[in-house]
Amino acid sequence: MPTALVLGASRGLGLEFAKQYLADGWRVYATHRAEADRVRLRDLGAQTLALDVLAADDLAGLAWQLEGERIDVAVVNAGVYGPRDSHPQHPPTNGEFDLVMHTNVLAPMRLLPRLAPLIGPARGTLAFMSSRMGSISATGAGHGMLYRVSKAAENMVARARARRAGRARRARARAAPGVGAHRHGRAQRRRRGAGERGRHAARDRRRGRIPGRRLLRLPRAVARMVRPCC
Repeated sequence: MPTALVLGASRGLGLEFAKQYLADGWRVYATHRAEADRVRLRDLGAQTLALDVLAADDLAGLAWQLEGERIDVAVVNAGVYGPRDSHPQHPPTNGEFDLVMHTNVLAPMRLLPRLAPLIGPARGTLAFMSSRMGSISATGAGHGMLYRVSKAAENMVARARARRAGRARRARARAAPGVGAHRHGRAQRRRRGAGERGRHAARDRRRGRIPGRRLLRLPRAVARMVRPCC
């Protein structure tokens, strides 16, 4: 039975990853913070792990809780959007910056050395849920500036890990929600004109043909929600 680890499975795409892997017969480890989320994930059939990615003790405990497991797919989905009014003329406060950058960038950096031994024996896939908003070349607006900066940095974390571990030939992937797959995407979609939506939709369809689904071994219901990124 293949095994998936979903980090940030309490809601949204992370919860859907957990549901769909379970429906496909996988064993799923799903992380949560709140007790209500633990109960919901347990009732779905997932094996639950308490994890706050901002807590050093929780990160240190993740490895020993999963000691001896062979993880086929690890999905790093935990993240926050931060202030919605962040733009070049309205920079974030220190507190907003610390929360977003610690969650979206520092946490993945600290997770990498703990996840590598888990996916190594199975030659598994390590996937980062990123965003097209983190692409420098594709930037077309200034809203959500702090989130954009954090996702650009997370993309570099994934890229650096891929270069560092290249000889091991393990699969790495960066994926992004399709526009409309989550609440930030829906807001982004509303801000676009019809012509731009059409161009992005066509590009998403083209990108959907590259092997992101195979790398993540995604159930079809989830594969329709994500695409390779950046």
